[in-house]
Amino acid sequence: MTVSRFTQACSRGLAAALLAPVRLYRRFVSPALPARCKYHPTCSAYAVQAVRELGPARGTVVAAWRLARCNPWSNGGYDPLSDRSLFRPRDEEDPAHDHAGTPGAPA
Repeated sequence: MTVSRFTQACSRGLAAALLAPVRLYRRFVSPALPARCKYHPTCSAYAVQAVRELGPARGTVVAAWRLARCNPWSNGGYDPLSDRSLFRPRDEEDPAHDHAGTPGAPA
């Protein structure tokens, strides 16, 4: 097994371990409670998607940030993972990521 395959296997195992409590919540706890999530997708669905798409470390941070925003004083609403403010993908055309003028950066 190469290092890359080993790293991927570890990442998948860690993701499964992190998602196990979320899946238990969605399977056993959530059906017993009235629907009360202010966001769509729900926080648990958001967490599963974040860990799958961003990996265990970044996905957990993004999911925790979403849970922190889910409180009685938030507005809620439609909040897809693609609209996140943490760990946004770099867009080469985005001028905010333009390093021109940085010492040592190519002109």
